[in-house]
Amino acid sequence: MQPEFGLIIPQGIGHIAIRAPELIEDATNELPGSFRLLVERPLDHLKVLDKQVIELEVQIKAWHRDSELSRKLE
Repeated sequence: MQPEFGLIIPQGIGHIAIRAPELIEDATNELPGSFRLLVERPLDHLKVLDKQVIELEVQIKAWHRDSELSRKLE
């Protein structure tokens, strides 16, 4: 049987991105080191994806500014 730690994170990707690093760094919550390492990997991936989304938004906004048709549809 796996131990439970009673750590709660509200539902939603934004909450995970904020709360999970805090929980990993908190030495008082008794999370095993192997679990901390296991959770760090998807968190790093989320950071990369977030950066890519921001880059795509910049590209879309630039395209919109340059597109007369897009501005008309707005």
